[in-house]
Amino acid sequence: MKYIVRAVKYFIFFGVLYWALVWVMSDFDAAVSWQMLMLNLKSENGVWLVAMMVALSLAYPFFGFMTRREVAYLVEDKPVVIDAFKKVGYVLKREDNGVLVFGAESTIKRAFLLFEDEITVEQNGQWIVVKGIRRMVARVVYYLQVLLERKRMGVEE
Repeated sequence: MKYIVRAVKYFIFFGVLYWALVWVMSDFDAAVSWQMLMLNLKSENGVWLVAMMVALSLAYPFFGFMTRREVAYLVEDKPVVIDAFKKVGYVLKREDNGVLVFGAESTIKRAFLLFEDEITVEQNGQWIVVKGIRRMVARVVYYLQVLLERKRMGVEE
């Protein structure tokens, strides 16, 4: 169900993005942009455009999210984890049974991420596992690696 909701969100996002581009090309005239949009969508190219938007919308939830692991212990490295998330504009929302759930601190950032801003961190053996939207997980893991290495070397900020 979550996959379908994400796909619908991305389809709407691609549609709004396409309309915005047409609106800019029509010199910010809404009536002209709607006419251009309808003419394009009624053509064969419009059908292909919608088909590609559907394909991208269905594929992006599959490729747009990822899981990364880092050697650390959540109990002793929790301040470092929280600091890494602060550096990318995330705050701790809640903690459920050893799972830390982070979210974007600003509503604008949440909107740009289509309200798919939730990242979870959990312990799995000697690893902490970070799951969420691809670009934010990549940023967080980068900062997490740097901060954990500095902690291991005894370097203070």
